Amino acid sequence: MFGAGNDIITEEDRDNIRAFQLKMLANIPRHAYDRMRHAFQHKMTLDSEWVVVHRLALLSGIEPQNIHCCIQSCIAYTGQYVHDERCPFCNEVRYTKHGHPRRTFMYIPLIPRLQALFHNPTIIEQMTYRHNFVQSDRLVRDVFDGEWYHKLRSRHVVVDGVERRHKYFHKPHDIALALSADSYLLF
Repeated sequence: MFGAGNDIITEEDRDNIRAFQLKMLANIPRHAYDRMRHAFQHKMTLDSEWVVVHRLALLSGIEPQNIHCCIQSCIAYTGQYVHDERCPFCNEVRYTKHGHPRRTFMYIPLIPRLQALFHNPTIIEQMTYRHNFVQSDRLVRDVFDGEWYHKLRSRHVVVDGVERRHKYFHKPHDIALALSADSYLLF
């Protein structure tokens, strides 16, 4: 999507995307990012986080959502907690005295992100890795050599207790997702 041949993305867009990527990867707070923008304004123009996020949403078609969360990271104020004013676990207040959430995190919806993968020919080719992987009976070189993956490939997909006709990872572009929480890999 952001390849060199894409003429809707300007060099200024590229600089902003790189700076924003650095901010996200290094977990740079907004105030430090703003200081960096101003410190280098004699060399380059970097847009505010708000502008960059909205420009990325426009370019990608993916709209991030800011979710309120506990200042101690106990919960996200969604579902049963959506109307809570205090964290039910640590009792910290949700909002500042000015009515702003004390902490938020940016959620980027999964389905549009997965759909975007299929708009880039290079990524589409990379996504065939799982399908083209030659499995080994004696070595575990990859998750796709693992026992659980082999078992899943022989099972039919079950959704809400209903067995479907197709098996897990049957098609070349089926996607295997893993979930990692607090540096602990679940499988």
